[in-house]
Amino acid sequence: MTPRAIRLLVLLAAVLFLGLAFLVPGREAFAAGLAGFHILPLLLRPRIGATTRTAEGLVVVTDRTDGDQTLTMLRFWGIFLAVAYVLAAHGEPALTSGPVVIGVMSLAVLATALPLFLYRVFARGILAETILLERTTLTVHGREGPRVVRYADIARIDQSGAQLTIVTDAERVAIPVNGREPKALRIKTEIEAARVLAAEATEPLQELRRPSGMSMRAWLQRLDALAATSRAGGYRGNALDPETLWSVLADEDADRDVRTGAARVLAANAAPETRVRIKESGAQLGEDLVHATADDIDDAVAGLEAAEQETLRRLVGM
Repeated sequence: MTPRAIRLLVLLAAVLFLGLAFLVPGREAFAAGLAGFHILPLLLRPRIGATTRTAEGLVVVTDRTDGDQTLTMLRFWGIFLAVAYVLAAHGEPALTSGPVVIGVMSLAVLATALPLFLYRVFARGILAETILLERTTLTVHGREGPRVVRYADIARIDQSGAQLTIVTDAERVAIPVNGREPKALRIKTEIEAARVLAAEATEPLQELRRPSGMSMRAWLQRLDALAATSRAGGYRGNALDPETLWSVLADEDADRDVRTGAARVLAANAAPETRVRIKESGAQLGEDLVHATADDIDDAVAGLEAAEQETLRRLVGM
């Protein structure tokens, strides 16, 4: 059963329980309806280590949020008050407040719990801390706000009991896992698997890099041959598909040669309007990347060599 189907069934059950509480005469029906409603969120409570595939990537649950803890507390009080209401209605001496006061308290708990319940159902809010594993990055959604880490920057992932720590050269990102050590190990395994997939996807892009000592002309001819092979479907993986190449062009931290090679291959493989788009993006991408898309290889070589010399002059001037 899909998560959406489960949410719809839980919502239907909630309507039935609230109907039992407010439409069916009798104090027992009121108490049973409220108790049933407060039990339902258990079916939607996120499991630590659970994974969900979304359009953005793989979502891994690491901890429950304060919102989930609040809903748990409200569930406890809701069930407790429902039982107390029935006992008071039958004259239980220990409950001197009487059913009216307890009933009002039950309604107050219901009014507080209902928005959180509806958020879970309609906004698909799982009230949990998560990690989003995307193609080249992971995002930790925790109490301190989102933290984005590139797989390429991860030096290692340390585990101490149920605590995970992602270590990069610049920072340490702590990921507390609500559970025992095996659950933390499962989450660590998911992250490591995503890193491997990211490495396999980016490895072919290194073919775009200019080898040391290779002339500009020979490099561009090599890129043209690579583009032809990719266009014919003979290149492994689909790593040189237009979407990947555009993501490389947009990544200002990517290797300059790789970005230039991506521009050359993209212009050779894509529709004419894509080449226009590259040229129109010259201010953002850099004029040397636009030079790489020239039809005439002599123009491309001249433009790239001039840009290279200008870069060297700026470096010497510093």
